[in-house]
Amino acid sequence: MKKTKTTEITVETDEFFVIKRRDRATHRRCEACGELVQMVTLAEAATIARVSELVIYDDIKARFLHSTVTPEGQVLICLNSLLK
Repeated sequence: MKKTKTTEITVETDEFFVIKRRDRATHRRCEACGELVQMVTLAEAATIARVSELVIYDDIKARFLHSTVTPEGQVLICLNSLLK
C-alpha cells in the first residue's frame, strides 16, 4: 500500500487603497447611514470594487449602495456601504 502526503496551504490577503484628491470635501453626511462618512466618486467606487461603473450605478438603483448627488450633478457613493 502506497502512502500519500497531503499539504494544506492557507493564504490571507489584505488590501489597502489610497485615494488622492485635490479637493478636501470628501467627508459628508450619508443620508442612509446617518453618519459622517468618506464619499467616493462613481469611478473611484468602480476601481475599488473592481467592477464597471455600470455595475456600481445598478447597485445604487437597487439600493445596495448609499449615494448622493452634489449640486454640480456628481454622484458620490458612501464608502462604508461600498466596503460592506
